Amino acid sequence: VTDKAKKLFVLLGTKQLELMEGISAANMDPQQLAFNYSMLFNMAREDFIATNDTALRALMGEFKDHGLMVSVMQGGGGNEAVWIPLRKDALLKIIQEQKQG
Repeated sequence: VTDKAKKLFVLLGTKQLELMEGISAANMDPQQLAFNYSMLFNMAREDFIATNDTALRALMGEFKDHGLMVSVMQGGGGNEAVWIPLRKDALLKIIQEQKQG
């Protein structure tokens, strides 16, 4: 994957790890870890990862194709939510490796 795709994964993974704090693994619902797509897009734009929706979706595409990123529509308002379907320990290890390398 490209450097920008890696940066996007680290960005989403870091936010997801923040959401995981204080939630026990037994009580963890993947929907609780979902991050609002609009917020992710704004952060990606601020970090110069993706400047438009098409670019962000292209970066997410490879991860989604391999099941490393999931998105769903939530609620009646058509809000999209995105998350990485990994356990906390696995996600933490990957994020740390990406930040070091």
